[in-house]
Amino acid sequence: MKLGESETVDISPLSPRFFEFFFTNSNSRFVLLEVTSNDTSCMTVSVQNASCPILDQENNVQFEGYWQTMSMKAGMTLRKDDFPYGFYIVFVMHGDDIRCKRSDDSDGEAQPLLYDYELNNDRIKLVEFVIREKITDIEYLAAIFGTGGTFVLVYIFVFIVSCTYSCRSSTPSIDMYPDNEISGEAGCSRVTTTHVPGTESDTTPGMLPPPQTNACHPPPQTDADPEESQHWLADSDSSLDETDIDFMDDANREKDVYRTSRGLCVAALARKNPRILAKKSQLYLYTLFTVAVFYALPVVQLVFTYQRVLHTTGNQDLCYYNYLCSHPLWLLSDFNHVYSNVGYIMLGLLFLLLVLRKERMHEKLALQDNRVELRCGIPRHFGLFYAMGFALIMEGILSACYHVCPNHSNFQFDTCFMYVNAILCMLKIYQTRHPDINASAYMAFTSLAFVVLLGVVGVMAGNLYFWITFTLFHVLFCMFMSAQIYYLGRWRLDCGVFRRIYHTWKNDCIAGPLACLTPLYLDRMVLLAIANICNWTIAGYGMWKMPQDFASHLLLIFMSNLFLHSNFYILMKLTHREKILCQPAIYIILSIVFWGLSLYVFIHRSTSWQLSPAESRTYNRECMLLRFYDTHDIWHFLSAFSMFFSFMILLTLDDDLAFVSRTKIAVF
Repeated sequence: MKLGESETVDISPLSPRFFEFFFTNSNSRFVLLEVTSNDTSCMTVSVQNASCPILDQENNVQFEGYWQTMSMKAGMTLRKDDFPYGFYIVFVMHGDDIRCKRSDDSDGEAQPLLYDYELNNDRIKLVEFVIREKITDIEYLAAIFGTGGTFVLVYIFVFIVSCTYSCRSSTPSIDMYPDNEISGEAGCSRVTTTHVPGTESDTTPGMLPPPQTNACHPPPQTDADPEESQHWLADSDSSLDETDIDFMDDANREKDVYRTSRGLCVAALARKNPRILAKKSQLYLYTLFTVAVFYALPVVQLVFTYQRVLHTTGNQDLCYYNYLCSHPLWLLSDFNHVYSNVGYIMLGLLFLLLVLRKERMHEKLALQDNRVELRCGIPRHFGLFYAMGFALIMEGILSACYHVCPNHSNFQFDTCFMYVNAILCMLKIYQTRHPDINASAYMAFTSLAFVVLLGVVGVMAGNLYFWITFTLFHVLFCMFMSAQIYYLGRWRLDCGVFRRIYHTWKNDCIAGPLACLTPLYLDRMVLLAIANICNWTIAGYGMWKMPQDFASHLLLIFMSNLFLHSNFYILMKLTHREKILCQPAIYIILSIVFWGLSLYVFIHRSTSWQLSPAESRTYNRECMLLRFYDTHDIWHFLSAFSMFFSFMILLTLDDDLAFVSRTKIAVF
């Protein structure tokens, strides 16, 4: 064989073929062996040292060098240092196609190493193969440092824009707003309570309705020293106990007054101590850090064990690489797919820096006048933002670990922190207008643990019974969460829930024929109706198709709900005549563009662990960018920017409300 020259050969079970290749004094230290065929018959491609004996039988070809099973396409990247005296390319035709199919496609039959069959002389496969030179060391380094340099330029650009924005923007003076507007003495409408089918207010016969009250009643003003009133903004309380978080000065009955009224404003749901809520928000980051450490360390050990096994045994069916675009480095056989995850890490760090900057600016403004913290704008709790940034970093780390040796067994490593990001974003959107009743960090990560467990069970044992159970759970959980969101947590699931629902509907029907059909909270009802229809559609699709890739199906559920929730929030913001400033508008446009490009690239896959290794290699593609990155690497870059811009939308979307009284900010 000569470099760059194509050869065509026919192979049969009785006639294995082998060719010899010697490295030349070229600039590249790597060569690519590419093998193609129009026939789907199963064969093995082996590369062995140029020495005797040559193992060219189906029962021993796997005992020397590197080898792959092949259906229509195969490829190997070979290092000059591994074969100083050249190598043999050995083609061995199989007597049947069992080795090139998934084990679950073989009707439960075992796959023996030695096959007992009658050789069929008509089983002939025509293959074409060529050995090409791969990129040089200079091109290799240019791709690596060029990628890193691009993200450094992004950092520099963001720094320049931030400095320009800080210099040109002017902070409105608090003195320009009337005291009654800032303190919340204006803009509140008086409301009365309504019956909620799951609350205690329905269970006591003959109980008088609660008195009318101001739903947006602000915390009382004090004449204390301003330094004392602001001391909680700068200092932390190490003696804070988690039980303090739920202490409010209003009883459960008063919660019903505040949370079940029409025309609800943020002031009614921002009545807890801001310092305690800030501490509660920080628990997301601390819990996430703990989970990440204990989750990531075994992952790193496992995937590098896979990599060592591949090098020791030469079994390249172990990992689902795009062999036509895999560039080795040290122990890693596919460095480019590992390195392309640097975007998640770099942009996650950048987001953390931007959150830190915004928090410092807010603290500085709040220290000037604590009314900004207590009366104005959306309550600022940055713990969830920090958790989102750290989750983006962990997504990059675990995706890189998965790509060390991607296969069926460790795919959940690549998707786990995608679930985390989706859940954290939905929690942040909900926390924005419901700061007092958001889910705790412990509850959120307990739910996440259950989701990861579902993902593992679905991948390993996704049979009909599992899909039936999961679909029922999915539908019932959507209904339960709909009730919780609709009544802002003032709904309970217990033995008396059906009796309370019956009495409520009975009273509504007595009040008027349309009363039982008219929703009390129309905007919430519309959102929940659309969300339930979408979730039921996804559940039905999953039950019908029962895809092997259950982890992606689970991710589809989370991403669809996040998409619906985000769009509903923006739509309701416009409906209530709130402004979308220039900065979040730019992020929205960039997010849409990058998500569209990301999905377009993602559907052009280069591997599929749902198939056998031989079948998966039919999707292998050559490098597209800098002769170093393929479509999946580009997906990593584009999706990292997409998530970053999506996070920035949540960080800046309500900047227009920074100096608006909370009594004038609607809850939706």
